[in-house]
Amino acid sequence: MTDAIPELAGLSEAEEFFEVLGVAYDPAVLASHRLRVVKLFGLALRSWLDVNPGSSRPERRAAAARALREAHDAFADEAQDDLRWRSNPFAPGLVRLRRR
Repeated sequence: MTDAIPELAGLSEAEEFFEVLGVAYDPAVLASHRLRVVKLFGLALRSWLDVNPGSSRPERRAAAARALREAHDAFADEAQDDLRWRSNPFAPGLVRLRRR
């Protein structure tokens, strides 16, 4: 994959991918979903590259940025849903009552 997008070669931290591709991110999302975001990004980008083998370098870079944004947003939405669930006082399982 780094052959197709040379500027990604040698990057190891998730934050570096976001910085190089110019994609804004929520550090809290990366703190809790780092591996899942990077894995989803890699799978989506690989799939796009397989379908678009003759794409230009700017097209590949734009696709990489889009894939990274979408991977981040998938888990950002999940984090927001989780936060809304936890802040709901009527959410099931929030309070557990036990018999003695």
